[in-house]
Amino acid sequence: MFGLNKRTRTTNLLHALDIEPVELKIEKTKALFAKRLLENKFTRGLLESVESYERMSNHFRSKFLNEQNVIQKTQEKLDIDRTKSIIKEIERESKKNGISDSIKT
Repeated sequence: MFGLNKRTRTTNLLHALDIEPVELKIEKTKALFAKRLLENKFTRGLLESVESYERMSNHFRSKFLNEQNVIQKTQEKLDIDRTKSIIKEIERESKKNGISDSIKT
């Protein structure tokens, strides 16, 4: 496809083309869906009651809670990645401003 060696890693190629792997897209979709669910007060109340029922009946390892934990970790990771990209952008802009200021004087 790209005329590259067979041993070239596809993950590096996907990142170079700014294409996300399918698993990451699915995790992002789940995280965004959960975030939208939690914004609604009725849905939030329903999920909290299900969670409290699960805890009361000692089903700590239920699929629902495990999936909820995975989604929460994914959301935290996405927030961290977004913050890192914003910091990099700010640093890049500050470097540009420093270079242009030194050229002007």
